[in-house]
This record gives sequence, structure tokens and C-alpha cells, in this order.
Amino acid sequence: MEEYVAARFGFYPVESTLAGLPDHDAVLGSFSRTDISRRVAWLTDFHTKLMGLKLKALSQPAYLDALWLTSLTKAELFDLEKRRLWALSAAFYGENIRTGLVSLLMAPDLPSRTNELGGRLDAISTLMDQARENLGVIPDSFRREGLRSLLRCRDLLSEMPVLLETSVPAYRVAELSEKSRLATRSLQTVLSRLSDEPKAGSGAGSVLPLGEEGLSFYFVHHEMVDWPKERILDEARAAFSLASNQLTEVALEHLSDRDLRTILAEGVPSAAPAEDVAAFETRARVSFGAGEDLPDAAIPVRLVPPYFIAPAWVRLWRPASLDAVKDVSLLVGASAPLDVRELELSTLAEVAGGYRLFVRQSESASLLRRVFRAQTSGEGFKSWLLRRALDRGYAEGDHELQLRQIHRALIEDLRLEAAVGIHAFGMSLGEAEQRFREMGYLSPEAAAFEAERAAVDPGVGSAALGRLLLDELARDYLRSHPLVSPAELEDAFLSEGLVPLRLVRFKLLGLKP
Repeated sequence: MEEYVAARFGFYPVESTLAGLPDHDAVLGSFSRTDISRRVAWLTDFHTKLMGLKLKALSQPAYLDALWLTSLTKAELFDLEKRRLWALSAAFYGENIRTGLVSLLMAPDLPSRTNELGGRLDAISTLMDQARENLGVIPDSFRREGLRSLLRCRDLLSEMPVLLETSVPAYRVAELSEKSRLATRSLQTVLSRLSDEPKAGSGAGSVLPLGEEGLSFYFVHHEMVDWPKERILDEARAAFSLASNQLTEVALEHLSDRDLRTILAEGVPSAAPAEDVAAFETRARVSFGAGEDLPDAAIPVRLVPPYFIAPAWVRLWRPASLDAVKDVSLLVGASAPLDVRELELSTLAEVAGGYRLFVRQSESASLLRRVFRAQTSGEGFKSWLLRRALDRGYAEGDHELQLRQIHRALIEDLRLEAAVGIHAFGMSLGEAEQRFREMGYLSPEAAAFEAERAAVDPGVGSAALGRLLLDELARDYLRSHPLVSPAELEDAFLSEGLVPLRLVRFKLLGLKP
């Protein structure tokens, strides 16, 4: 584990910063073709070493970690050799830049880390040179995603003086601002190319699906999900159908005098989001009965520019540290119009779900479990917990909030359906967009965005997939433990932290992982 983590963080230094290991804070990583080939060769050799492990000689925790480590290695090889985002998507570089800068800007000791911040600003020019060299013909969906990502980076760079002026000496602000201007200039060269890129029909297709075999490989090794793709699609559609029926039922029974699409599209700007979030956090504590897991004091709220946390605009944040969770804060995009009901739902998911998972992750003795997470575990548990809150009476009497919570799950199900449909079953971008627009009650712009997310990221349906996996695990666990309480059930799921749910299933049921 130590060997893999050290090598991976050397190649992806931004991940090292996020994990609380500061050795690579001044760099963004090098993704030249030579460096990528060298990384692939290392992973291939490392996988051979893993195959030589005597798994039966390991303790159960070490055995499960070895399985996850093997899966992580295969997933990274798949990404570099098969998906090849470094050759397809400018967002591969843009998100590395944005996350690398934000992880330092959010650091509580930012004034003492300005040298590292300056190093990352300097590294942007080299990264953009590598992007220009690596990117080939780009499918439309990847091109538009890349544009969005680089524009977020440009916004971040342009706001650098404002972001630094309250915590960094003026002379350092001036130095870093000049570095930001130079970085913006190098960013603009790639932005110009993407803006001039030929549209679909003149050399670049609108999507580049993984195919049936590729999608199966993605699920098996990225998230250790062994459900056949046909079952995933069927389960997603069944969950969507249930959510759609619930949505219609609530609308007809309680809000029949108003149009459903209009209700879901309404946005009520919040004049005091920080106060709203604090109140929602208290409601979440009561609703989930999880006082011992949540901190005694209300989780502080930090209002940040939306590009800090895009595309989600509510995010739980913990300072980069391998120590037990402390000083966790909730980031809320301050510049975007805030719908207080959607804010409540997002806050509920992050505080009640994300914090408890952070706690379990920090308690793990395994290095692997402390620095990595399975997306289906984190996003899936929050989605699963939200639905359970509704079943327990959360938002009872607030029928509009109930609608929005059901709608949230419905969109998650559509994301999973679109990802599987596009990558394995020939669904077109237009068909996915139509589903989001007509069945998901989204605007044309939002529907197009969701369809493109599914086209470029097969993991976009992780929340729904994780929720479905937890549903199955809950049914099987309750058959074995019929007297278990809801709180005990949740604690059992959380016991392993953020490892893939397949390993949680093995631990709880003793089945083959």
C-alpha cells in the first residue's frame, strides 16, 4: 500500500494535497506522453507483484485491502490506456489545475503556503503545453466539457488577488497575481483551440462510448461492482419508475392546483445561506438521530465562489489531514442564486451522510482506506440516507420539499440510466437529453448538460448505483439480522468507511467479494 500510494501521489500530486500529504504541494504533475508511458509500465510491473501475494495468508482486513489495491491498479491502467482522457479531454487538465489551486486556497495555513501556491501557478504553463501536445480530435461532448472546466479555471485565476488579499501580505499578492496572469495567458491558448474545434459531423463525433466490455471493466475495477450492465440498467429504470410515481402522487394529492414542472423550476434566492445551512444541519441531526457522530457544535459554513466546488454547489470540506476529522466545514457556492429547498437537501446529504463517512474513514488503521474512497460508497450512502429520512417523516407537511427530494433521486436514476445506455447500449446524446427533459422535468439547458456529463463520465450515476447496492445489502442483512434497528443497520454499513460496497458486503455477510 505504501509503495502504491507514494508512486501514485508522485504522479498525481494534487491527490497528495487532498489526502494531507504535503510533499508535492508545489507541483501539478507531468502528463507528457513519456511520463504517461512510464506510469503505465510501473503499474504493469506493480500488478505483477500483486498477483504474487499469498492472499490466504493475510488477515481479513489485509485481504480486503489487497483486493481493493488490485482493483485500483487495474482501474488506473484502464484510464491511462483505454479511456485516455489525457488525449481526449481538456477537463483532465482543467480539473487538475482547479483542484490543485483550491486545495491550497482552502488551507487554514495559506499564508505560510504561498510558495507552494506560486509553484502550482508556474506549473500551469507546462501543463497547458502538454495538453496541446496530447489532445487529438476531440468529440463534441468532451470539447464542451473541456471548455466549461477551463473557463472555471480562468475565473479562479482572474479572482486570485481578491481571494488572497485578506490573508496574504500585499507584496505576495502582487507576485501571485502576476503568476496568475501568465497562467491565464497559457490557458487561453487551449481555450481558443477548443472554441475553434470542428463540430460533430466534420471529423469529431458527439460522444465516444466505452462499449459493453469497456463499461463492464469500468464498473468492476473502478467501483468493484459486479452486477451485469443489463441488471444495472433494469434496476435504474425500476428505481426511476418508482420515483416518478411518487413524484406524481405527491403532486396530485397535495399540489394539484400547480404545474409540477413549474414547481420544480422555481428558485427562491436565499438572503442568508449561512444561517439557512446552520438550521438545516440542526434538522439533519434530529432527523437522523446521529448526534454522537455529528460534532457538538454546528458545522461552520464557508461561502465560496461556485467554481471552487463545481459542478456541485454544496460540498463538505475537511482540512487536508490524515488525523481524525476535525474542523470540518460546509462549502456553499455564494455567487449563484440559491434555492433554499435545494440547499436544504444538499446540506442534509453532506452533513448527515458525508460527515459520518469521514469519521469512519479517519478511524481506519489502513493507509489505503484513509486516502482513497469509492465513489459509490460516498455518494450512494448519502442518497440512500436521504431517502430513508423521507421515509422517517423528514419534511412531513412540506410537500414542495418532498417533491424536490424525490426529484433529486429521480435525476440520479436518470444519470445512471443515461451512462449505461450511452456507453453500452447505443443511446444517443439526443435520446439521453430528451429523457432528462421530458421525464426528469429539466430545462433544455440542464438536460443537455446532464446528457453530456453521462457521455464523458460513466461514473456520473454513482449515487444511484450506490443506493441500489445498499438497498440489496440492506435486504440481505435484515434477513440475517431480523431484529436490527435502523441505527444499527446504518452503523453496520458505515463500519468499513469508504471502501467499495462489495467489500462491505463481504464483511457483513461473509460472502465472496
